[in-house]
Amino acid sequence: MPITIGFAGLYMLHRLRGLGLRARAYEAGGGGTWYWKRYPGARCDVESMDYSYSFSDDLQQEWRWTERYASQPEILKYIEQHADEFLVHAVPVDVRAVD
Repeated sequence: MPITIGFAGLYMLHRLRGLGLRARAYEAGGGGTWYWKRYPGARCDVESMDYSYSFSDDLQQEWRWTERYASQPEILKYIEQHADEFLVHAVPVDVRAVD
């Protein structure tokens, strides 16, 4: 099953590995939507804290959002740091979905 490295993909990998399954992520750029959407002013439309991984109290306590509604660079940094912490790295691919 292909898994990308956005918020849901990181959580899915975390859960699958927690169940003892082997899983691997494939993505051309780690960070999912937040990697690709780099336009000026891009930010989340819900409060940053709601965007945090609630499955880990440690992650909730260690990360401090700088804004109530985080910007794209901060969200991407959050995703990248947590991918490193959970040793979840995407296998780079040069394949694009097309219509």
